[in-house]
Amino acid sequence: MNARAIGKRTFCGRFCSSRRRKLSMLRSVDSLTNFVMLNTGRRSQEVVEHFAGHRILVAGPVAGYDKYIRVSLGTAVEMREFWRVWDLMPGGHMHT
Repeated sequence: MNARAIGKRTFCGRFCSSRRRKLSMLRSVDSLTNFVMLNTGRRSQEVVEHFAGHRILVAGPVAGYDKYIRVSLGTAVEMREFWRVWDLMPGGHMHT
């Protein structure tokens, strides 16, 4: 994958994710990389396990950020799947 394709993928993931976070009123720690730290409003280990059960890997917990998960930004299709699984989480739909 060339630099242009990587840049386009990261931009798409960041745009789709940013728009959804704003609509969901979720807070995050933005970065200039290909991931964001998303405040889940609950213990991050619960969220990590939920996503793992749906074959999506997210990172957490992170020291000092016990309610945050690290979400790598992907393609629009990948980010839609992330939010679909988020909505399956008990109480997840309340953020949308």
